[in-house]
Amino acid sequence: MKKIIGLLLVLAIWSLPAMADSYIKMQDHTDASYGHGNQVPARDSESELWIGDGRIAFVTETRRYILDVENGKAYIMEMADTAYVETDLPLDNTKIFPPDYVQRLAMFPITGELKLLDGKKEIAGKSCRSHMIHFWVDYMNVKYHETEHTVWVTDDVPFDKKYIDVFIETFLTLHNFKPELIAQILEAGGWEMLSESVRFSEGQQILSNSGVIEFEEREPEADTYTIPDGYRKKEFLNPRG
Repeated sequence: MKKIIGLLLVLAIWSLPAMADSYIKMQDHTDASYGHGNQVPARDSESELWIGDGRIAFVTETRRYILDVENGKAYIMEMADTAYVETDLPLDNTKIFPPDYVQRLAMFPITGELKLLDGKKEIAGKSCRSHMIHFWVDYMNVKYHETEHTVWVTDDVPFDKKYIDVFIETFLTLHNFKPELIAQILEAGGWEMLSESVRFSEGQQILSNSGVIEFEEREPEADTYTIPDGYRKKEFLNPRG
């Protein structure tokens, strides 16, 4: 009888649906502009994000990121080079970029301030609140590429806040945001559902926007959180990656 009960329990477990992860698809657009005398065409792109049990996978057009939240590790893959860099979390740019580029990053940090706004609206069935991040490249106490970034965020997500914090801190660090500004953004909290930006550069106002176009629970593919076969490990990322 015990064997029969045990077998029934095993079959019952096997019959349960596979655990689904959070799947988020995002779309970005930047208007055409001029830079250093050259025309820069408008740009559209899409990215995909998976959040599962202790891990995050983020896929862009050129890179794939795996953040092992539980074990404090990050794997950043450059698709064109079929190579990856392994590093610790929290991210430290001095460990993933060549020394000459690290020196350049130190010269051009991104700083700014965050202001909470009163706006509230529903996006994709989720209640959202808003804030504005005013940021710029700080070089010798002069502001370059000033940007006003209005963000609509939601707290209605099926995953723990720690995943939001790790994702935001990792990618803002990668883009050379100063720790003080990152701390303000983390304190504001929420998952970004929609954003609109105006960047002031060389007498232009360059508009861009980003938004979530899919947000659902989905079973990931077997290789979602793994390094693809054939990728070699290397020391530094390509700064232009």
